[in-house]
Amino acid sequence: MKNRLPALGVNSLDEYSIESVTANDLQKFINIIKDPEIKVHNRIPDTDAELEIFFSRIGMHLWGSYVFAYRNNELVGIIGTSQGDPSSLSVEITSVLIKPNLAKFPLIIFLRRVFWNFPINRIYCYCPLTQNQSIFPELYMSVGFVNEGKLPRYWLEKNQRFDICILGLLREDFLNWCKLFEPRLLI
Repeated sequence: MKNRLPALGVNSLDEYSIESVTANDLQKFINIIKDPEIKVHNRIPDTDAELEIFFSRIGMHLWGSYVFAYRNNELVGIIGTSQGDPSSLSVEITSVLIKPNLAKFPLIIFLRRVFWNFPINRIYCYCPLTQNQSIFPELYMSVGFVNEGKLPRYWLEKNQRFDICILGLLREDFLNWCKLFEPRLLI
């Protein structure tokens, strides 16, 4: 049997990279969230006061991690996890995208980081099916997430109810996705 070295941590792949959000990044984080052109995923507060509280708790919850995502040092968005559940070994993912069309590879690098660093079996997300958030289900499914179902009229935005789809990615499915599409990220 060959000796196999442990997989290395990956923070970059070709021209794409991720960088951990730190306590010094509050203003940068707020500026990104407040930009009206940003395609915001769910679970990110709107007001400055709520954002400061949210930001102060980044990394404090179980398996919590947020990163800035880049392509050639140009900011593409923010990706993070919240709502870790030790009983099911699952965690929720959320993202704020400046350039959704460039977010696929930073998202893959981040998913690999989560599966590599934490004893996670499943990453999931709730994707509101609103016009300004329609990019998310397609983006997540392009990296291996599967549609697990829909909750009708679950999401409230601007006094209007919308359906959400629930997407999930199992560790084993991610590894199979990497084998097929990006073997450099195998764990």
